[in-house]
Amino acid sequence: MLRDAQDGALSHALLFTGPTGSGRRSLAMALAAYLLCEDPGAEDACGICPSCRYVEGGTHPDLKELNSPDGKLIKVEMVRDAIIRDLPHMPQLSRCKVYILAADYLNEQGQNALLKSLEEPPAYAYFILTAESASELLPTIISRVREYKLQPLTESEMREVLKREGYTEGLDFLAAYGGHIPGRALALAAREDYAELRKTSLDLISTLADQSFLDLAAKSQRWLLDHKEEFADFLAIGQSYLRDLGLMIWQQKQHKQQADNLSLLNPDQKKRLQAQARLLSGPLEFLTDEALAELLDCVAQAEALLREAEEALNYNVNYEILTWNLLLGLKEYLRPVKIGKL
Repeated sequence: MLRDAQDGALSHALLFTGPTGSGRRSLAMALAAYLLCEDPGAEDACGICPSCRYVEGGTHPDLKELNSPDGKLIKVEMVRDAIIRDLPHMPQLSRCKVYILAADYLNEQGQNALLKSLEEPPAYAYFILTAESASELLPTIISRVREYKLQPLTESEMREVLKREGYTEGLDFLAAYGGHIPGRALALAAREDYAELRKTSLDLISTLADQSFLDLAAKSQRWLLDHKEEFADFLAIGQSYLRDLGLMIWQQKQHKQQADNLSLLNPDQKKRLQAQARLLSGPLEFLTDEALAELLDCVAQAEALLREAEEALNYNVNYEILTWNLLLGLKEYLRPVKIGKL
């Protein structure tokens, strides 16, 4: 895309698609800064010229953005004012003008208002549309733009993004939780309660087997009832932990004492995982292949309970009953006494 911009072959109408948090707007703004920059480099805008400073400050006269922070539709009159009536005027500061539009919030009337501008733009004008999917846009719009689909980042790319933002713990979990979509992972990591939420969730999951029914009701369920808004996060954290627990049990049965080669989602919890794996499996020398398979199935069933609870949130279920049944099921599948009978 940058090579096309350098060669003067960049399409004047672009569409960036990808899920929420994939960086559609960030990429659109970065490309706009590059196009407006007075001295662009090989891969980015210079960041120091007047145009770059205006872009960063949100005051560049040749950059117009139509977004919807409140989630409401962008009115067709806004499209006409910000784009159609502005389009005939030459750039004031840079060599070109850039229009960024959150196309998800354009209704059919708003999209139709753009058609002629997209079809016959002035040589100095670039349109960058962003949307979750092209499927919600009119075929006449799609036929006039060049689509770029944003893909999830790799694990190493996600770790670099998180580290660059100053996060150091639970990186693999954050990456997996966010589906390798940086915006989702960063949104969770930025929450003030994230570290404590993760710690409490892991403590609860890993100690269920030892809790009495009184503690289960008075402590574990009480916490879930008091943190209903965080229940989906608790379920995601629990699923990642149980996935790692199954992997750790299999690894320890292979008589490997290190987990360095395991792809753990919670590598910072390695010691906890090793201890619980030993607790569940008992003496490894007495654990047959058949018993190992049944043990791993128990952990998988516990993880499945969390997924089922996640799906139940989409329906009008009794939250108190849901949490109690979930805790009872997890306690049953994860208690050493049950495993000892294998």
